[in-house]
Amino acid sequence: MKVLHLDSISVIVEGRRMKYTGKELEPLWAFERYNIQRDSIVAFRGEIEVPLENMKDLKDVKEEG
Repeated sequence: MKVLHLDSISVIVEGRRMKYTGKELEPLWAFERYNIQRDSIVAFRGEIEVPLENMKDLKDVKEEG
């Protein structure tokens, strides 16, 4: 994992593959996972598997429901 702290934002590049589940959009996710308590961007590679309960986009929820 690499972390770059810029003036107004931190950039985290995760070296491990991760599955995107939608939970990564939750408030404080980067703080809980990386102890970064400021505006941040987290980049990672991996599969996408977002269950309906984790969908944030209302359009997607309506299409699935």
